[in-house]
Amino acid sequence: MSRNLSRRSALALPLLLALPAGAAAQGFPSRPVRILVTIGAGSAADILTRALAEEMGRRLGQTVVAENRPGAGGIPRRHAV
Repeated sequence: MSRNLSRRSALALPLLLALPAGAAAQGFPSRPVRILVTIGAGSAADILTRALAEEMGRRLGQTVVAENRPGAGGIPRRHAV
């Protein structure tokens, strides 16, 4: 039993070592970054988030977008019935 377990471990080791290399090859972030603002446009939180998104975009070298999605914490949404 012990010999069988060590054989499995020896066979699994190269696979486990190959996994992090594949994950590291992907660029981060691969898509534009979205920051959701749960309060309506023009609020202090919206203005602060847009300034933050602009700076994050510069530092990451990636597009960062601030999206307004008012809902439970802000203005109620109206759904079509």
